[in-house]
Amino acid sequence: MKYSIKRQITFIFGGIMTGVLVLCWLVNSLYAGRFYEKYKQKELTESYQYIDKVVDTGNLEKSSYDTEFELLSEKNNMEIIVLDTNTKTVKSTFKDSRMISRRLIEYIIYGSTDAKTVYANDDYTIQVTHDPGGMT
Repeated sequence: MKYSIKRQITFIFGGIMTGVLVLCWLVNSLYAGRFYEKYKQKELTESYQYIDKVVDTGNLEKSSYDTEFELLSEKNNMEIIVLDTNTKTVKSTFKDSRMISRRLIEYIIYGSTDAKTVYANDDYTIQVTHDPGGMT
């Protein structure tokens, strides 16, 4: 039995589409997570170094730095909180900085059982953990 040209084109096009979808799913499953972690680690490291440099110069508490601080947070898609040695919030991009500072202090004191250390040096540690609310 002969197949019409319409049917042949439909099967070929359907096969190609299925193959492309499977390929996209495989690439996303196998490589996207690791790529995202490496990219986010780079962003966190650069952000830390930038904030550390600003703190060393004593400019963090100046209002002229507020815009740069917000841009850093928005550009890297992260929320930032900087506490002093007395656990007083110096700068924050959170709406409720008291709640998040309490959570940060609890994390520092008690630690996290499910945290996976990605990078550590003398100045900072980057860990991956899951939010108690169910989000990462």
